[in-house]
Amino acid sequence: MQKGRDSSKKSVEGIDPKEVIRERKLLIADLDPVHRAFLLKLAVEMGFETRKILMAKDANEAIQFVKEEGVTTVLFDDSLGMRTLETIQELLAKETPETVFVFLVSQNSSQAGVGRAVETDVDGFCLKPFSSEEFKTEFTQSLSEKVMPDEFRKVLNLGKSRLFEGDLEQADKLFEKAKDLGPTPSTAHFYSGQVKLMKRLLEESRQEFMQGILLNQIHCKCLKAMFDLLYTQKKTDESYEVLRRLVGVFPENVERLKLAIRMAVSTGNFFDIQTWFEVYQGQEEKPDEVRKHISSALAVLGRYLLMTQKADEAVRTFEQALTVGIKKEIFLTYAVESLQKYGLGEEATRLVKTHDPEFAEALAASEPTAA
Repeated sequence: MQKGRDSSKKSVEGIDPKEVIRERKLLIADLDPVHRAFLLKLAVEMGFETRKILMAKDANEAIQFVKEEGVTTVLFDDSLGMRTLETIQELLAKETPETVFVFLVSQNSSQAGVGRAVETDVDGFCLKPFSSEEFKTEFTQSLSEKVMPDEFRKVLNLGKSRLFEGDLEQADKLFEKAKDLGPTPSTAHFYSGQVKLMKRLLEESRQEFMQGILLNQIHCKCLKAMFDLLYTQKKTDESYEVLRRLVGVFPENVERLKLAIRMAVSTGNFFDIQTWFEVYQGQEEKPDEVRKHISSALAVLGRYLLMTQKADEAVRTFEQALTVGIKKEIFLTYAVESLQKYGLGEEATRLVKTHDPEFAEALAASEPTAA
């Protein structure tokens, strides 16, 4: 968890985190009362004053406190849902950036969980389970870096301020300067690409995003920006290649997963559908829309496997489509018709018996008996 922090240690050595913490009002947002109390204990040990700590037991309370209590320091547990975090961040976007500090606690320690924490653009995060000392070290280190950034972050933040003010020329100069200050300045390339995009210099923008990706192959902002640029230019195959990497590294986004499923079919990358099915299975949220997308794609893959004479794989793929459990009658009919078309009547019958036994019994009863 401390990896990559050595370069910033010098810039924060002179800070007493307790001095910074003492002045701040803190919101602890966590669904679990026991864990909420544990985080309260850690917060007090770090130096937060009890009278300045607010506790939110659900999403509505958390949002209300941010709206009405002027809280800009948030300790957020993902048990309240990432959409709540997004709402909080939207509210805090109106505040002075230097005063805002959002720290995420996540129970998902998988690659997807780490990716999600990075993509939410929080100031720091800690993955469960963690020790008290580990949490306090990570929290105070992240806060110190926020309030006293190194030279790279200072120049980058100044460039962002100029960009938001509409001073594109000055912003671009600052981002160019930042490129020479950071050991892996992918973020500087991202913002430089944004400036060029606003100037309608599309090729130069693409080159900036590409350079950012070359420096850091999983840089979320550069990957998203590159995809958006290629997609709007209708460069379907190229944009799908970027999307494939983006979803692979940052899978916790339902809308992107839906798009990846659709594009896998439209670009003929049928075997990617199995990968997207695995990503779908790992999703916490499975809305009906994404379930329909993955079932439809699996059905198409099943038909494709039949065309390429891979009957066993086709049957397994149709089974997967049916286990998703959305519009089951439609996908069962499609699977049965496909299997019958390719001379696999027995497999079609077995599929019907497994997934619609009532229909199978009715069908058997209607058949004439031998004399």
